[in-house]
Amino acid sequence: MPGWHLSADRHYQLCNRVAWAWKLSNLGVPVVLVYLGFLNARDMADQGQSFATARTWDDCLRHHAQGIVPEAAWGRRLDVNGTSLWLLVRSLSDPDLGELAAGAR
Repeated sequence: MPGWHLSADRHYQLCNRVAWAWKLSNLGVPVVLVYLGFLNARDMADQGQSFATARTWDDCLRHHAQGIVPEAAWGRRLDVNGTSLWLLVRSLSDPDLGELAAGAR
């Protein structure tokens, strides 16, 4: 798939995570790399406007990854020498976090 431009000099964290996911897949380990955005995160209010919708989070991440990760790579199975690699964008709203914590008890 054309359009990969991973680099240690630009968007290091994104490139590092994708490179490691690719390496593991290349070694035969199936990988699902999930970029999880927290919506309406009240505890992060001092950091600026939080993501209000799943769409705003998805748009922000894809914009950040533009020119580094091909648009076609998101949300589909990538075959790395016969092993699955998935790059997924998901979100969780602040009220869901309470339910998640309650279920863990």
